[in-house]
Amino acid sequence: MDRFGELAIDVRSLLESAVKVYSISEEELFFKWEAWCFKMGTNPELNLDNATLFKQDIQHQLENSNQTRLKASVAATPASNKKASLAGYEDFLGGDVTPQSKRVKRESFKRASLTTPARPTGSALASSPLAANQTPHQLGTPVAFRDREDAGVIITSLNPTNMDAPLPSTSTPSLTANFDPRKYSFRPMYQKLSEVSEILDDQIDSFAELVLEKLGLDDEHLGDPAQQKQTDVLVVGRIVCDALNGGRLNAASVMLETSRRLGIGSRTKLDLSAVESYALFPGQLVACRGINGTGTFKVSEWVTPVALPPAASAPSEFRKETMSIVIACGPYTTQANLEFEALHALREVIMADKPDQVILLGPFIDRQHPLISSGDFDCPGGSLDGLFKDLIAPVIQDFPGLLVVPHIADINSRHPVFPQEALQRSMTGLPKGTKLLPNPALFSLDEVSFGIASPDIIKHMTTSEVVKNPAERNGITRQAAHIIQQRRFYPLFPPQISLDAGFLGLAEFGNRVPDVLILPSELSSFAKVVENVMVINPGTLSRRAGPGSFARLSIQPKQVKSTQETDLYSDAMKPEPLDDLVQHELWARSRVDIIKI
Repeated sequence: MDRFGELAIDVRSLLESAVKVYSISEEELFFKWEAWCFKMGTNPELNLDNATLFKQDIQHQLENSNQTRLKASVAATPASNKKASLAGYEDFLGGDVTPQSKRVKRESFKRASLTTPARPTGSALASSPLAANQTPHQLGTPVAFRDREDAGVIITSLNPTNMDAPLPSTSTPSLTANFDPRKYSFRPMYQKLSEVSEILDDQIDSFAELVLEKLGLDDEHLGDPAQQKQTDVLVVGRIVCDALNGGRLNAASVMLETSRRLGIGSRTKLDLSAVESYALFPGQLVACRGINGTGTFKVSEWVTPVALPPAASAPSEFRKETMSIVIACGPYTTQANLEFEALHALREVIMADKPDQVILLGPFIDRQHPLISSGDFDCPGGSLDGLFKDLIAPVIQDFPGLLVVPHIADINSRHPVFPQEALQRSMTGLPKGTKLLPNPALFSLDEVSFGIASPDIIKHMTTSEVVKNPAERNGITRQAAHIIQQRRFYPLFPPQISLDAGFLGLAEFGNRVPDVLILPSELSSFAKVVENVMVINPGTLSRRAGPGSFARLSIQPKQVKSTQETDLYSDAMKPEPLDDLVQHELWARSRVDIIKI
């Protein structure tokens, strides 16, 4: 139950009983919980009541699955007419399987909002004792956006005692781009395998240099894991799965892939039985010690590289006033319509609070939206660009200090791969004051450095990781730590998104770790301090059938002194002297609120 984090005794007992009763693994149970939370759309807390409802929902799914298989077996019997041959699929076809003789005219994309669906008769949720004295919304049932409750309520806070509310500032934060936008204007998916292999090799070789730097060794001390020896050796490589078709990683399928310089690109099976703890995922760069005496490399110890130095600036570069930033991530409308009610609600918040900066991440118009994918919408101006100009630009064009980061699912993006160039200004219709950033983006607002990437890397790594007694028990914190330690926004490989491996260098952190990492995810929204970095998942502003959340970051000015008051590092991890630079220590003077829209 490590993936669930800390649990009450009664909740843990209930979940353990579900594993035994339904014959599923703890990992599968966690995935079912995340899917249930996303389906409910209200970030339900894992308490005894919700755990009971969750267990009943699993039971209901199993019953439906058994009934569907039974109906399918009956349907396999030769039928006397076409309608009978569709027996068992009424649940998917709405009960009426007779084809319409005339096509019904589609409505405009401005449809009525969703109403709360009635529970099916015999539903396990409907039979719950809580159903009689709780409203559907309290049980996590999706509700229409306009009927949402608790708008503006703070879901969770990081450092709530740091400050009540930022004071109005009189100066606009200075934006500094820490990237070259011209490098993102490449032809997507136009790459050579030889170039990709060289880039993947360079990642391993660069990681090896960091390991040797920490240990004070040279290349002669690195070994080849494929060579059988009876002595302990230090090896560096990339974690891969032994299945050529991209199977799921597990303890028995972990292999280490070397670069051509360190081991002629060989893959060697790893024996993890001698290590007490590990947390591995495909694409992870690792260093370890061990012995290969039988053709399998038996790992005895993990070796970590030198850490990236923290963000630091000269005393004169620090902002003298408070700074307030609103962060939101798409989708910005429910799947029932294209009215963008959540975006309009966010506008009301921004016009009332007047933050110094607004950061919006895509997808703005998701190509996977049911109305978009089916073509069931009106197209203003005769092009898809008209959708953004008519539905989104008028709402956000006067947001203060607006920064826009795309998503590979944006239908208006000409660059649907990661790394991704910025949206075209001519397509968006946004004024020149709006800054259009690439994906990922590294930039600074005054002294505060930000790193943003819109792919759901937290979710992708959660579903790909294999763990044993991890030092960090919280799964989300562990994934964020992986990203910081790997120094890349998307370290998972093979990827679960459209990724141009030839330009992975654009997804690296650079020479310093950012103060703030914004990593949007469909999983529960959060704000955490991980290895002295503030990691924020604002959640999606709109869920499939209801409201989502956004984040508000409030930053106090730092009282700059000539020397650092605190020493955050042990002697082994202490970075080089910063030559009159002062560490930002943003986590100690900031507050993050995750707020329901």
